[in-house]
Amino acid sequence: MDLDQGDICVDHWLEPDAPAGITDVIRRYAPEVKSRLAHVGVGGPDCLSTRDIWFDVFESETIPVRKLGRTMGPYYAELGGYLVPGEAKPRDHHWLAVGSGLTLFDPTWGRHFREYGPPTTERYITDDGQPFEDWRRRELRSEHRRG
Repeated sequence: MDLDQGDICVDHWLEPDAPAGITDVIRRYAPEVKSRLAHVGVGGPDCLSTRDIWFDVFESETIPVRKLGRTMGPYYAELGGYLVPGEAKPRDHHWLAVGSGLTLFDPTWGRHFREYGPPTTERYITDDGQPFEDWRRRELRSEHRRG
């Protein structure tokens, strides 16, 4: 998504060539999401809270959406996250795969990782330790076989 510095979406990163419908939803709901994140008790604009609010937005628009990143809960996995250049293990981070093509949408990339250079899908590691692109290919193949 091409964004201006003053744009409310400046911290977002959406994979290039994302479907227009996804871009439209992000632009339309960004002010509401920002407002929701400002409410006390929401958790602030961290990647987990932000991802979860965006998940709800896409679901409300009936756009397929998947939560990705490091898994929390009883089966916590230390593998997923964002791989910063020069580091061996990904940092704890959460993002979404959106739409039928599982387009990567990271609503907090700029807040956490802008200083490390432009994002690429190769920097995103799923909770099972797979690079995002490998995860997406596997998921799309399995959906194709089911469909």
